[in-house]
Amino acid sequence: MPAVEQAHGSSAPRLEHFLTNVMPGRNLFTRTSPSASSSSLLPTATSTLDPPPPALVVNSSNSNSIRRPSFTFHHHNHHLHLLDEKRGMTHSKNSLAKAIIARPNGAAAGQHHKDKHHHHSPAAPPAPASLAVLIESPPLILHGTPTSSTGALLSGQLQISVSAPTLHITSLHTSLQAITTTKKPVEKSCADCATRTNTLHEWHFLAEPHTLHRGTHTFPFSFLLPGHLPATTTTPLGSIAYALATTTTLSPSELIPVLQHTTPLTLSRAIPPGPDKTSIRIFPPTALTAHLTLPSHLHPTGPAPDLTLRLSGIVSLEPTLRKTWRLRKLSWRLEETHKFLSPACAAHSPKLGGAGKGILHTETHTLASGEVRSGWKTDLDTPPHTSPSSAQTLAGQGTTELTFPFPLPPLTSRSTRHQPLCSVDAPPSLTITHSLHLELVVAEEYNYHRTPSSVTPTGAARVLRMQFGAVLTERDGGGVSWDEEMPPVYGDVPASPPGYGSFDEGEVGEV
Repeated sequence: MPAVEQAHGSSAPRLEHFLTNVMPGRNLFTRTSPSASSSSLLPTATSTLDPPPPALVVNSSNSNSIRRPSFTFHHHNHHLHLLDEKRGMTHSKNSLAKAIIARPNGAAAGQHHKDKHHHHSPAAPPAPASLAVLIESPPLILHGTPTSSTGALLSGQLQISVSAPTLHITSLHTSLQAITTTKKPVEKSCADCATRTNTLHEWHFLAEPHTLHRGTHTFPFSFLLPGHLPATTTTPLGSIAYALATTTTLSPSELIPVLQHTTPLTLSRAIPPGPDKTSIRIFPPTALTAHLTLPSHLHPTGPAPDLTLRLSGIVSLEPTLRKTWRLRKLSWRLEETHKFLSPACAAHSPKLGGAGKGILHTETHTLASGEVRSGWKTDLDTPPHTSPSSAQTLAGQGTTELTFPFPLPPLTSRSTRHQPLCSVDAPPSLTITHSLHLELVVAEEYNYHRTPSSVTPTGAARVLRMQFGAVLTERDGGGVSWDEEMPPVYGDVPASPPGYGSFDEGEVGEV
């Protein structure tokens, strides 16, 4: 074994001398520094297609045996090249996968860049003109109830700003539309079931094709909106809106054949204040009678109104004792009820059993509520009130009077779901009503005539429930209807007074 190791070790200088001097063209081995990377130790000039080198026979000074070197450079180089090829194939596959993910169509980067520049969508041509609507009339407010209102006057101008040298117009018309939209249609995917459009009036500004030159052109219009129309309203169940829809049809030679413009309109209703309303409720079998005085109309903005409640007939006299109903608590709440009819279109009317039918949706929620536990005045000695025309007793002995504020929630955001809405009466599409609910808790107590200060509860109690209709409307702001603010025209001037004629003195008689 020592001889073999010495022979093997002595063959290394001769092998290096052979590779350097005898075979200079086959640089199979390259010395590198110890700090070089592993890739620098790999043979660089050897090809896998070269034949393997012949076996080398080296004579050792310590041994007469002839043997081969302990390693073969070509075999080691062949395995390194296979490793490099595998690494290159893996890198190519990863790069190809990334390219396919980035471009699902599998196109190459150059082809994708080329298609991006050659297949882009063309830019839309500029419009030759623009449309605008200028409203000249004051805000559209219907003064009064739907039965007494004279309507609202709408007037304005349609402006066409032409940017091209000339603009050839075939037709130009504007329509006033009432748009009713339901949020719970009969068929969810049907646009005809969800939206209904009713045309109230149309203006045709051109009787024949016309050519407009560059500049601004105006077309005036006016219309008297009927007083029975419902106000613009948006509820969780549906909405009623108004808009001016303008359509301009251009000649076929223009790049853009049609120009459209929509202007939303806001229609509101304001009912002028009137005298306060007084309502009476009786609660048999007792003698209790409630008198409530509340304003004729409620407003969603402004100071809170005051309600006055008088409860009479709280005392009943017996021979030896007196029974009294004492007020313990008063609760109130204002409720708003929405009713919206969702009709079916002609295609889905058989789903409801025929044409002209729909689904009625109802929703009720509380706008405001409160409680009053003190602050009332009680008079037990008030005599009963009897009608002068009859012997009927209108109010029993003893009264309890109370005045309390009635605040509504502030209008902090129009997007709030339970925002107060004005009363609307537009059957069968939309109806919004308001009602005031009162609950009075009274307890009975008694005392003997000889000991009036000693009061004993009887244990009996009652809950008196009342409901009153209320109207919620916008404030008129001191405005008047259009017919009251217009000056009189020539045809409204009455005939002049009669002229003075002459008379003869002989015709004058004695007084």
